[in-house]
Amino acid sequence: MVKIIYKLLVLISLTVILTTSPNAFALTSVTASVDSNPVMSNESIVLTIIADDSVERDALDTSPLLTSFIIARTEVSSQTSIVNLSMSKTTQWQIVLMPRSTGNLIIPSLTIDGHQSQPITLQVLDQGSTGSKQKQDIFVTAELSSNDIYVQQVVTLTIKLHVGVQIQRGSLTEPTLEGATIEQIGKDQESDGIVNGKRYRIIERTYAITPEYSGELTLTTPMFSGDVMVQSQRRSGFLSFGETKPVNVLGDKLSLNVRPIPDSFPISDNSRWLPELLTLHQEWQPEAADFKVGEPITRTITLTAAGIGKAQLPNIVMEAPLWLKVYPDQAEEHANLTKERLISQKRQNFALVASHAGEYVLPKITIAWWNTITNKYQQAVLPEQKIIIKANPDAPKSLVTNTAQAPLIQANNAPEPLLP
Repeated sequence: MVKIIYKLLVLISLTVILTTSPNAFALTSVTASVDSNPVMSNESIVLTIIADDSVERDALDTSPLLTSFIIARTEVSSQTSIVNLSMSKTTQWQIVLMPRSTGNLIIPSLTIDGHQSQPITLQVLDQGSTGSKQKQDIFVTAELSSNDIYVQQVVTLTIKLHVGVQIQRGSLTEPTLEGATIEQIGKDQESDGIVNGKRYRIIERTYAITPEYSGELTLTTPMFSGDVMVQSQRRSGFLSFGETKPVNVLGDKLSLNVRPIPDSFPISDNSRWLPELLTLHQEWQPEAADFKVGEPITRTITLTAAGIGKAQLPNIVMEAPLWLKVYPDQAEEHANLTKERLISQKRQNFALVASHAGEYVLPKITIAWWNTITNKYQQAVLPEQKIIIKANPDAPKSLVTNTAQAPLIQANNAPEPLLP
């Protein structure tokens, strides 16, 4: 009976608080705090704004922060609590900020319904500053295989995310470079390492970047965004990791000098701008020179290039005398990253079938390219090939032996041979 009366009294008291005190929850103060000070230039801080009342989400204008900070994300929550029959309400904003510069930055006063928070002076240290002895829990490093390249030359970007805390969730944005194509190479690689005495889990990611325009360019490296587990002390006095903290970490921006195509490089239908390195290689099957009329011969030509993507590889065009019919297969293309250099390869088989016996001359194959080491024009050449086709007793008697001065045709457009 006593418990029932007590519960009724509590309900009556709550009703009085909610219905007879309309001004009991009027906003009286706005407070501001940051989770870290000083902070590194590439790290985020969490600015917490608390209003002692229930207010609308858009009651806080965060635009004054944009002068000195990048707003990565904002989370808003409301809470109502009752202690000794006294009810209180709060609205909380957690704003993740990225400093735009180093030095002493001011987090300005923010206003909610006429009430202002106090400004905060934030010390932002350069990433390599000796003034900060703290060991970063999370940081991103970025490295280019070269920062001085030619237009359309592929450069590799290696990103390493170092994580020294427990993460609940996280993701990396993509690097950006205006006027360039960017493609991730392979899958992420994971390892462990120690940096400045602290153990980190390291996630490595590699990109191939192909600039399409020349000039002094600035590459924006990826930003990590996630939530990390933090220690909190419960009423029991024990530490636990039941709470999370939003974290954003930005890698350094990188400069890239992209040179234009040299004026001395001849641009024509038979040459393409292919920087760094290019080679041509051929194989014959069967290897023996005992070729016969009507029997297929396979010529495999492999084009290997360094510093460009497989999409930039030129077509392999083979010319042949009229009475040597050529059947090109679909080219196979591959790209691999080797010692921070992108190697692309095109491999194509050409089946040759002679309809007449005699000596055939296959013209040389030439592909122009630019040597970025010596800064000179070069050519990759397969010299002309002479093959002898012998008569085949099993071939039809209508085949003839004269092949002198037979016109040339391209492999991809070979017409049916006309017999005299």
